[in-house]
Amino acid sequence: MSSATGPLQARPPGIERIDTPEAAERLAGRLLDPSRGVPVVVITTPSGRDEPWIDTDEVADAVLGLADVVVMPTDSTSWRFSELMPPGTQVFGGAGRAYPLGLEWISDLSRSPLRFAYGPADRTRATDGLISDALAMTAASTGATDTPVRPVTGTVSMLVAPSRAIVKLDDDGLGTVWQELTIPGVPIDHLLTRGQRVSGLLDPVSRRVDIRMMLVPAPDAARYEPGDVVLGRVEEVRPDVVHIALHPGVVVPVPKHRVTSNPLDAMTELFSPGETVVARVAWRDEERPALRLDDIDDDEAPLPAPPVLAGGPPWLTVPTPEPALVEEDRAQDAMPSFSMAPSTESRTAPTRTPPTPRDLAGGGPVRVPAPRTAVSDALLEDTRRQAEAFRMRAETLEARLRDLEAKVREQKTALRREKLRQKNAGPRGLSGNEAEQRFEYEVYLAWRDRIQPADRVRLPLAEYSLGAGFIESVESLDGVDRRKVVDVTVEVLTGLAKDLDGRELHRLRVSASGGSPPLTREGGWTAWRVALQRNTPSARRLHFWRRGDEFELARVVLHDEVRA
Repeated sequence: MSSATGPLQARPPGIERIDTPEAAERLAGRLLDPSRGVPVVVITTPSGRDEPWIDTDEVADAVLGLADVVVMPTDSTSWRFSELMPPGTQVFGGAGRAYPLGLEWISDLSRSPLRFAYGPADRTRATDGLISDALAMTAASTGATDTPVRPVTGTVSMLVAPSRAIVKLDDDGLGTVWQELTIPGVPIDHLLTRGQRVSGLLDPVSRRVDIRMMLVPAPDAARYEPGDVVLGRVEEVRPDVVHIALHPGVVVPVPKHRVTSNPLDAMTELFSPGETVVARVAWRDEERPALRLDDIDDDEAPLPAPPVLAGGPPWLTVPTPEPALVEEDRAQDAMPSFSMAPSTESRTAPTRTPPTPRDLAGGGPVRVPAPRTAVSDALLEDTRRQAEAFRMRAETLEARLRDLEAKVREQKTALRREKLRQKNAGPRGLSGNEAEQRFEYEVYLAWRDRIQPADRVRLPLAEYSLGAGFIESVESLDGVDRRKVVDVTVEVLTGLAKDLDGRELHRLRVSASGGSPPLTREGGWTAWRVALQRNTPSARRLHFWRRGDEFELARVVLHDEVRA
């Protein structure tokens, strides 16, 4: 029996079809279950079609055993689904979306991008995008299937853009490495190279080779020493800090004062996620190195980035200038113009006269077909043209967006270089020595660990500097842990100290005698002290100067010391 679209085809395992509002309710509940065990790919069928433009068979084959695939029509089923899903997470109209584990995708929509398919021309792009999304979501899991896997070795014979490598196995068979199942976000040519020997586990059904056993442990990969100039990838940017990955498993926060000395600069104006930057290792502790980006000369070549797979190429390369922005006028010319109204010819075309029973041959009951007019045919054709115009415009806008993003990255890199050039043109060494840098870094980490993300806007670290003798007083401490000094500094700079009775925050006076005036200095600065310890004659105090929202840490002293 054939349908209007041809014979029914056998479906790969894993494809589930739903077509009722009740089934849509169950799907929404399944996606919103935080304990869900596998990603789910939802593909929708456009209105008026029986099949999606997205290749559901190819998606199901690619994610077999790793993710579920659901196909849903655009009708009352998808409308009920949309009603139940959080804003921005719905899918309908022929588009597709992969839903990762957990629920972070509800607040961060970039974790579950929508893949559009407006017609046959979009089939490959949308299909490949969904497969890549789903596989990247499974990379953190075991990736196990119901098929027994076996260990294999082989040699990389070909790299297939954007994310595949062909492996000639030692038993003369072929296997495929999928970048998304190895290290998501790292291009395949930054993971493997032709001729490289690999070992892993082969799934004999899909012929996928899992080579994650070859991953280099993150601590071993980022064994840099103080002073090294290194490459890193921007992972996350906030106005006051940029997070840089020296390896996919080693991400280092770099506070603003290690990038620029201008307090008005925002890191979001200087960096874009995904770009490669050059940094210097300021120092390192047992966990990770500390970085700064404000003292790199143009002629300093960075060390090669480490591989993420044993025997593989560097995972990052020296950044090169981005391609120039497409001329706006040329892009505008490429945009099709269109109108939502039918053409004049459509509105004035003559109509067909509907047939009558007498016009129809044969006996028995006569069913008169609904009349079709030139107007309705023209409207249908106009609608098709509108859809094609929308598709073309979407592709043009996507291309322009990519060009704009590339231009923004290029301009941010140029801006950072110019700021660094201006800084290096003046006296060197004004940013403090290594001991000062280390203390400031410890303060930042303590603030990040202690202040919850939801409170960081309300309780930011105030602008501060270190007095001439401050580091010496900290390093000569006896009887109080250095961590205590760091924690109390965070309380002072965030304003928490004033509400903590144990800190005994008060202004310093000129002398210990009663009625002595507060201690001040030129420029409107006032001296303060806060308790690090209590109830002992040798209890330590932190002295600091304050002017409005600016702070200068002066010294750590004994209880009876009254000098600032």
